[in-house]
Amino acid sequence: MKLNSAIASSMLLLTLTACSGVKPQGLGLTNGNLAVCPDSPNCVNSLATDDVHAIAPMALVGTPSSAEVIEKIKQALTELPRLTIIEQTDVYLYAEAQTKIMRFVDDVEFVVNTDQGLIHVRSASRKGYKDFDVNRERIETVRNLLLKQGTISR
Repeated sequence: MKLNSAIASSMLLLTLTACSGVKPQGLGLTNGNLAVCPDSPNCVNSLATDDVHAIAPMALVGTPSSAEVIEKIKQALTELPRLTIIEQTDVYLYAEAQTKIMRFVDDVEFVVNTDQGLIHVRSASRKGYKDFDVNRERIETVRNLLLKQGTISR
């Protein structure tokens, strides 16, 4: 019985690890912009222009420094479950969000452009095709948290 239990545990661990996928190439800033979304509908990006991927950027209130805005985003993200901040600079924040049951990983990015008075966002699933609007809902949740803080406006 112990051997079967060990095998089952190992298989479960392999399955969960396989669901997380590998961090995609091209994340981060390129010429100040976030990566474009893949063709699949499991990604949102405030720089996208098509109906499937487009999501509104977030308009800053006042003229805070980009570092102050990143700290506010970081504070908002602490309210989201299963999200880990991986990388942070004065203008950019990258986090990984994990689904509750299958442990799928989504890549979540924010870039602050104080010249435009905007926060640009991107959230994309690493695996699969559809995400049932999980990435869009995550960004809208962050938007609502930043609205409550007074960091952004409607």
